Amino acid sequence: MIGNFLWVVVLLALFTAFFLKVIYIRGKYYLVDHLILSLFMHSFLLLSLSLYYLLEFYINGGDGHNSIFGVITLVAIPLYAFLSMKRYYKQGWFKTFLKYLLLSFYQLMILSIFVVFVIMVSLLIY
Repeated sequence: MIGNFLWVVVLLALFTAFFLKVIYIRGKYYLVDHLILSLFMHSFLLLSLSLYYLLEFYINGGDGHNSIFGVITLVAIPLYAFLSMKRYYKQGWFKTFLKYLLLSFYQLMILSIFVVFVIMVSLLIY
């Protein structure tokens, strides 16, 4: 089942690009431009979580309670996504923040659907 979660990441990046195309419909951006930004955001997410788990395991012994690494990771990931949207699309802070909130809610919903779907398919195949 864990091996099939790669599909969740790939599909989430693709659906995020489609959603970015919808919320930035007036911009002169192609779908590939949105896909590149989506892949950058998901790459940062995976890299940050990997680094967090490595540091947590080797420095704190895998305890995970009251870790400064967790706080830094929880702040860095949304901040990176917001600032990358702000810089790439060159809109104001308020518009970018609203679109970031829309994107975050959308990703949460799509992620939940994809995870349930992958779990169901994995259980049916197994």
